Amino acid sequence: MELQPASQPHGYPPAGQGGQGYPPSGQGYPPSGQGYPPSGQGYPPSGQGYPPSGKEYPPSGQGYPPGGQGHSYPPSAGQGYPPSNQGPSASVPSNPTNAPQGAADDSTMQPFEPPPGFLDNIPGYDSITFDDIPLLPPKEDDGSRGVEPKNRTPFAVAKAISQEEAKAALVEYVNSNCCYGKAAAQEMAISNMTATTAFRYTLETFTEMRATAWAQVPFTGNEPLDTSMNGQAPQPWDIPIMAKEKFKTEKRQMEVPHTASVKPCHKCQGSGTVVCATCHGQGTAQCSNCSGKGNQTVGAETHPCTFCNGSGRKDKCGTCSGTGRAKCAQCKGYRQLKWFVQLTVTWTNHVLEFIPERTSLPDAEVKQATGQVAFEEENPWLYPVNHAPDPSIIKASADLIEKQKKAFPNERQLLQRQKIYIIPVTQATCQWKESPFSFFVFGLENRVYSSDYPQQWCCGCTIL
Repeated sequence: MELQPASQPHGYPPAGQGGQGYPPSGQGYPPSGQGYPPSGQGYPPSGQGYPPSGKEYPPSGQGYPPGGQGHSYPPSAGQGYPPSNQGPSASVPSNPTNAPQGAADDSTMQPFEPPPGFLDNIPGYDSITFDDIPLLPPKEDDGSRGVEPKNRTPFAVAKAISQEEAKAALVEYVNSNCCYGKAAAQEMAISNMTATTAFRYTLETFTEMRATAWAQVPFTGNEPLDTSMNGQAPQPWDIPIMAKEKFKTEKRQMEVPHTASVKPCHKCQGSGTVVCATCHGQGTAQCSNCSGKGNQTVGAETHPCTFCNGSGRKDKCGTCSGTGRAKCAQCKGYRQLKWFVQLTVTWTNHVLEFIPERTSLPDAEVKQATGQVAFEEENPWLYPVNHAPDPSIIKASADLIEKQKKAFPNERQLLQRQKIYIIPVTQATCQWKESPFSFFVFGLENRVYSSDYPQQWCCGCTIL
């Protein structure tokens, strides 16, 4: 037995619906009693992209500030972000020592977290941090699990092969392997053929996990802002977003509507520049002649370096061109940042597998073989198989389904799928000269395995 776990467009809510809740009051995701996707709808439902066809994001007329409200951004005169007719900060102060206090050395490209209280409070997102925190999914309705099916699809039967097919398969595999002699495969006599069936059971559980965190990007002043003035931010599990494909692991990120705001860059304090990490604000590079020591030793005497006059510094810093200041990596020189709540949705396909021990053929070989799907069932919640020809599969199905019920507390279960593959296996008992041996032909592609083939030239070789 073997168990093995195997840029967002915008436009929501549609124009003219700003006064409605998000989603409409009383409607979860998916609607109560509906599967994933709802019955009769595609995946995702046809024509229901994000945003809805013909809409825009934010809704027309609801820019920032909303049209007709007479507000400006920022509200008070003289607080332009950025100052009029200025793009990213390309120039630097002529005197680096006059830089704003706290404009940190740009020695790291890692995000620099703002101080507490710097960002806005968003209803429903009180505990949000700068790291993705998984959110507990909505409680499942027991009625969504359905009822146990009464009539299930009968199992198919594997096809047996003849002696001629078994011999041809062995000859083909031996011919493709330089470590094996061909005579045994061509001259052997098959004394017995035993046809059996190997089974492989798989259980797939397709889940969805949602997490939120603060995110920021440089604000150029040209992009639209979807702020709280456009409505209340929807809760993470109320935002409609669907996987592109069932039972396929995928990760997507999007901006939560109505959570954006613009703040001065906290790393450079809105200056667009920081102390150069290469020269540490000095504007000059280390002298290559004395390696920055400022002196040279000739024989037993030490003299000031004649190249840098004993300063240890020479030439302009190549990073900041001698200014001592460099472009802020956080805001890219734009002096301000757009902050928003970022939703990360991760769809994961968890796979468990079971292979009954029915033959001496190794499980690894059975796993690689192509089999015929004898039984397949898909539902939001599955019931164990109760009509498999091997009792161990019935038990494994019940055990694995029960195991998956509590395996992912931070993920919502969307779908499950169970399959039973039948793999035809034929064991041939043979004789070549004085050497008895056996081999297996298995799978729809007639793979070959033999642990005691008599003509093996390389130590430890087996036919794969």
